[in-house]
Formats: sequence, C-alpha cells, structure tokens
Amino acid sequence: LVVAKTPAGYQIIAGERRGRACLSLKVKFKAILETLTDKEAAIVQAAENLNRRDLSDYSKGLNYHSLIESGVFSQSELSKKLNISKANMSNLLSFADLPQDIIGLFPDISKVSSRTATEVRAIYNKGGKNLEALKRALPSLPVTAGANRLSHLIMVELNGKQVQSLSKKIYGKNNDLLFTVRSDGEKIVGLSFPLSIVSKIDQESLCSNLKDYLES
Repeated sequence: LVVAKTPAGYQIIAGERRGRACLSLKVKFKAILETLTDKEAAIVQAAENLNRRDLSDYSKGLNYHSLIESGVFSQSELSKKLNISKANMSNLLSFADLPQDIIGLFPDISKVSSRTATEVRAIYNKGGKNLEALKRALPSLPVTAGANRLSHLIMVELNGKQVQSLSKKIYGKNNDLLFTVRSDGEKIVGLSFPLSIVSKIDQESLCSNLKDYLES
C-alpha cells in the first residue's frame, strides 16, 4: 500500500481495497509512506485504476474527466503521465459528454467500450432522426456489441430495414489471402489482415500510402 500524509491525516493513495480487506480481517500489513503533491497522488491513483481489470472504461473516463475539470491536469498532461494515446484518452472522456438520459438507455454501461461511447457521442451530436434512432437502438444493444454493431443498428433504424453486412476477400498472385474488406452495404466499416500478412506489414508505410490515397 502507498500512504500519504495530508492535513486530514494519513490517506491511502494506492491499494485502498487491499487495505480495507486487511483491516476487516484484522490482518497486519506494511505500507509505504510517501510525501506527495496533489498531482503526484492523483497520478498514483489514476495509474492504479488504469491497471485494474475490474474497472470499466466508463469509470475510468469519469475519473479522468474529474481530474481535468478540477484543473489538476490538462488532457494532454494526463495522457502523457498515464502513457495513454490522445485518441484513447479522447475516447474515454467521451463518456462524460453523454447526458444521463442516454447513459440510462444502455443495458449495462459498465460493459460499454470507450470506442462505442465515442460513436454514441457522434450520433447524439447529430440530433434529429439520428438521435431518435439512437434512443430506439440503445436498449436492444447487445452487452458485448461494439461501435460497428451500433452503427449497423442505427442504419437499420433510419432505413427501416435490415442492412446486409458484406465482406470481400482480396487475394494475391499466388491466391494467398491479403486482406478482407467489410462493409455495411453502403460504406466500408473495416479492414482485416490474416496473421501471415500482419508480420509483413510496415505500419508506417501502410498508413502513409493510405493517407496519400485518401488525400489524392
């Protein structure tokens, strides 16, 4: 456990649940006493939460949002301190942008990924028919469904019919599978590569070529 001395007394900074369990069982334990600033203590706590498997993206997102809103860190500072990419941090913070009436429509918000929350935020911000379709789709969203599944459900709601999910396999000269293109019938929703190809891919070169193609 990591303990810091504060004006209110000693405070557990890391290992709080373990400390409570030991106290309830009257088991002695060792603690590391640290002298930490508010920022340092916040980072220790946030880093511990980041590594907890039982902590949902929703809880992490609200925790990070609270640290940013209280002025302890900027979004960029927090990303660097926790070694989280700016994109992942933005996804996690999207939970804080969702109103309670939307959050309440999820079957289980603790099972929702940050990427799905970002998709929900984007649909919500469109308003109008998209918002109404979102409100109809969320209660029936499977607990393990991701952003692509949600987009599919929204399209079904907007079109009033089932949208066919399509995939196209692309093969090389030797009939080796190179990649698979997946679409919802109207637009591409994903690309996937077999493991035999992944090991050969230069990610930087691939992204650069794709960027040049899209901007041409």
